Amino acid sequence: MDCNINITANIHPTEDPEKVKIAINNLFSPLSLTISETQGIRQITATITQQKGLQKFYTRLREERILGAARRWLRQNVHNSTIEFCLHKQAAFSNRISFCAPDGESPLGPIRVNIECDTPRVFIDWLAPRMTKK
Repeated sequence: MDCNINITANIHPTEDPEKVKIAINNLFSPLSLTISETQGIRQITATITQQKGLQKFYTRLREERILGAARRWLRQNVHNSTIEFCLHKQAAFSNRISFCAPDGESPLGPIRVNIECDTPRVFIDWLAPRMTKK
């Protein structure tokens, strides 16, 4: 399954850029991670092009036992061939997954994840499969 995944997070003046990098690296294994500045706003951008870059996220979803919630969140955020969602930056720094709204829920701003793929529903089925009751 071919997907392009872009992860971005703004770096506020009070934040340590290394801690924001750690937050992203706790949940993902990006191919590249760069810091840029545009109009006075610093931002970290990470890129993933292979599924193995999502292995940490995949594993954390199972360890935290949040597949059902993750599946619902992801399915609600599919727009054509794109899945967009936000993660709480401070939770990610603590190696936890916490989905959040784009604005207001994460005091230092969220980590934004944008996944482009031909078959987003198939991607979601892989990442957060439907749970069956025993």
